[in-house]
Amino acid sequence: MNDVVIRPLEPTDDLGELTDLIHRAYAALGRMGLNYTGVDQSIEVTAERCADGEAWVVLDAEGALIGTATLTFPTVDDYCRFFRDPAQMVLNQFAIHPDVQGQGIGRRLVEHLEARARELGYRCIALDTAEPAVHLVDWYRRLGYEPLGYHQWHEKRYRSIVLRKVLG
Repeated sequence: MNDVVIRPLEPTDDLGELTDLIHRAYAALGRMGLNYTGVDQSIEVTAERCADGEAWVVLDAEGALIGTATLTFPTVDDYCRFFRDPAQMVLNQFAIHPDVQGQGIGRRLVEHLEARARELGYRCIALDTAEPAVHLVDWYRRLGYEPLGYHQWHEKRYRSIVLRKVLG
């Protein structure tokens, strides 16, 4: 899929459609018993998470929504101590439609957001994922993200592994 468009979320984009994409992307993780926020978040939660930073979308050649992610700006009082570094952004709400997973779209989106973080003057990106989601931990590691430690989010049935990549 070489003809995808990666662009910032626009005010006219449909947050219901975006939330549906997130639900579809996280459904398999939910079936694993992992209660990621993206499994069943409301449209309001999608809007809040998008507003925490820069939300991005991926569209296919026909203009259909097939991916999203948000780059969140650091805060010194973040609940996760690993996300407090003022020199790093946090990648979250990352979702690729299940029909196009494994086609390199996720990698392209991550690389685009890494370039965006560098453009904004940040030196690294951190993220977290469920420790039992070994396939995701391995995927992020192949992209150059290294483990920093673990974090237990409120109301999550799993422990998260926090990873970070220093941007070149």
